[in-house]
Amino acid sequence: MKKIIKQLLKYPIKIINSIYLYFYYKFSKKGEYEVKEIFNQPFQRVVVLAPHVDDEVIGVGAALLKHSRNGDEITCVYITDGSACSTDFSRDTIIAVRKGEAEKIKEFIGLKEIIF
Repeated sequence: MKKIIKQLLKYPIKIINSIYLYFYYKFSKKGEYEVKEIFNQPFQRVVVLAPHVDDEVIGVGAALLKHSRNGDEITCVYITDGSACSTDFSRDTIIAVRKGEAEKIKEFIGLKEIIF
């Protein structure tokens, strides 16, 4: 029954959606919106939540560099310590290596604080 209703409503909904979007864009106020450039603000505080070390660089590394060059205060919070990876090293060794990597990232990007 559900499939039949979906098939019956599929095309009328597409048509209504197209008509709505046509009139929405035809009568919208083009060019009247102010877009603020986030990197031109005088000072910002940034918090990055990363699952584990290196995800902050992979995800938002370029934005972090821009914020750092702007003089913004950046804090990175690591959700896990990365010790659950499959390797022959001990858990304590993995944690120490990950924290060392985070310290290098902190220096390179210019993070104010890192939290594990």
